[in-house]
Amino acid sequence: MNTSSNQLEKNPASDAEAVAFHEAGHAVVALALGSKVRVVEIGPRPAAHCAHRTPTNNAITALAGWLAEQRACPNSPWAADVDFEVACDSAEHLAPAASLEALKGFLDKAK
Repeated sequence: MNTSSNQLEKNPASDAEAVAFHEAGHAVVALALGSKVRVVEIGPRPAAHCAHRTPTNNAITALAGWLAEQRACPNSPWAADVDFEVACDSAEHLAPAASLEALKGFLDKAK
């Protein structure tokens, strides 16, 4: 997740809430898909560490954090660039190159 220090100083309560929803989104979807959640961290370096059985589950879980955050905190300044990269990397195992380019285009528009 990326944000500037100015954004964090403006409304730390909202930022913490957005981070909490984001990381919870990863964890809840991972559990729903049958993956193991090792740890969820909300702090200076927020993260959800999950063990996935398939690239599909990895991609879905990567996108779930951003989606949960956007539904709960639509004006959140946080970016999910790393999550989008994880989803695209996982999708490479599932789709031919043409489909992968279409997915990357879709994700770029979603940002």
